[in-house]
Amino acid sequence: MKNKIKITTIFLIIIMLLTTAAGCTGSNEKNLEIRVGGKNFTEQYIMAEMFSILIEENTDLNTTLQTNLASTVLFEAIKADEVDLYLEYTGTGLINLGMEPLTDPDEVYEIVKTEYDKQFNIKWMEPYGFNNTYAMMVTRDTANKYGLETVSDLAEVAHEMTLGGSYVFTERADGYPGLSKHYDFEFDVVIGLDPSLMYQALIEGSVDVISGFATDG
Repeated sequence: MKNKIKITTIFLIIIMLLTTAAGCTGSNEKNLEIRVGGKNFTEQYIMAEMFSILIEENTDLNTTLQTNLASTVLFEAIKADEVDLYLEYTGTGLINLGMEPLTDPDEVYEIVKTEYDKQFNIKWMEPYGFNNTYAMMVTRDTANKYGLETVSDLAEVAHEMTLGGSYVFTERADGYPGLSKHYDFEFDVVIGLDPSLMYQALIEGSVDVISGFATDG
């Protein structure tokens, strides 16, 4: 319930800010269009739609959706004033600043909040209260075959497997490179995939492991 209240509060804050901005436009208020961005995976599609619905149902503003964008493309879009708002993750925000991953979520939030405002004039609002972290996923058959329950178990047999990861996960420091270094293992083959194709690739057996998202369940 606490998380639901926090999410609702954040949406209302966004709506109030947009309404205030619209109030400055006078008779053009109804013509003001909010461009809602979104990345190219399930949670982002859903959240972008939620933003759009909440804004249009609670204000006189119109919205357009610009979804299915790669993370780096969306970041460049908001810096270039081509997108007005989107859901971002503090870990990704830190990477966008060229900084190494940190483990304290409060520290990460304060850094991205301060630096985005200072460097890009982009405002971060308070966190929603959920954590969409990466999660290594295998089929039940694979888990049973190798007795997999933890990442440490996976590390023992990774040299026999193919990893299908999002292009971002395979490259960013807190993705596969960091995971590989921390657990001291490497997959036999690493394939970059569009997030929308990862689960199908796993089911079809094209890959043995994927870098899923914790909120996909």
